[in-house]
Amino acid sequence: MKYWIGTVCQEHVLRGVAGGFCQVCHGKAAPLNRMQRGDWLLYYSPKIRLHGNEKLQAFTAFGQILDDQAYPFQMSADFIPFRRNVAYAEIARDCPLSIARQHRQWQRYAGMLRYGHFEISADFFNWIARYMLRQPENASARPTRLPSAKPVSGCLITALITKPHPSHLNPTPRRPPCAAY
Repeated sequence: MKYWIGTVCQEHVLRGVAGGFCQVCHGKAAPLNRMQRGDWLLYYSPKIRLHGNEKLQAFTAFGQILDDQAYPFQMSADFIPFRRNVAYAEIARDCPLSIARQHRQWQRYAGMLRYGHFEISADFFNWIARYMLRQPENASARPTRLPSAKPVSGCLITALITKPHPSHLNPTPRRPPCAAY
């Protein structure tokens, strides 16, 4: 099992979460095919929108790869990106860079965020994922308690992913909830 970061604007991350898929590096197949079924993908979003100027600079979603290879998905007559199916965790909050900077491996990954897709350690992944799953301390809702920190198959998060949509069991590409990615 490996752990990966994908750098994608928040708007596109949210479309992927809603549709149960991931897409990185402007739809290229090669980065997606480096991941295996059961690997974990953590999304970093430098901006809110691809063509906007509003910065976000936070980790915005994570999930586990469900299928064996990337598949093409026709979004328009001249744009056919590749995707993978993903079961996303239900997060309580985004993780800002200020939290990521506290991890001892941050310097190793900070400069790589601009590359779009790269492998990270399980320790760094779990540091970010734990933060994203915890309710903020000033939240008005009753805080939820994290399960004990016992790794399952090498990852604390395995039991916390959302239940996959039945269509994830069939690798046939699905239409996204929005016309454009």
